[in-house]
Amino acid sequence: MLNKLRKTSSYLSAVIFLGSWTFPVYAADVNLIVTGITQMTGQVRAALFDKAESFPNRLTDSVQRQAVAVTTGEAALTFSGVVAGTYAIAVFHDANNNGVLDRNFAGIPTELYGFSNNARSTLGSPRFAQAAFTVEEENVEVEIDVK
Repeated sequence: MLNKLRKTSSYLSAVIFLGSWTFPVYAADVNLIVTGITQMTGQVRAALFDKAESFPNRLTDSVQRQAVAVTTGEAALTFSGVVAGTYAIAVFHDANNNGVLDRNFAGIPTELYGFSNNARSTLGSPRFAQAAFTVEEENVEVEIDVK
């Protein structure tokens, strides 16, 4: 019985010791370049997603959101401190600065938009897997050409 108690005690000590170790969590920056901007008004708005269920429409579930004023035909944004994983980006040029991607009566966007990997779909938005890219411990650069 005493032998069994010592073994259990040793096992618990090992679990507690190993559980107290912290493993490094790498964080990188995702630098986004948006090209194809045709009007020098409004803002470019971008959202970084880590879940297929949220991409690209549930902005409140995005990991980070960024916006930058448009001054040229190209915009640069940075998502900082992104932990290693798989992500996708949705971006649009909010030309009238109203905070939403404007659409016509048929639901077709009237403002420029795009996705990481320049993913496109004939009907609706592309799937997360089409736009997905990997972040590891190094900074990542993503270029999206809005259409």
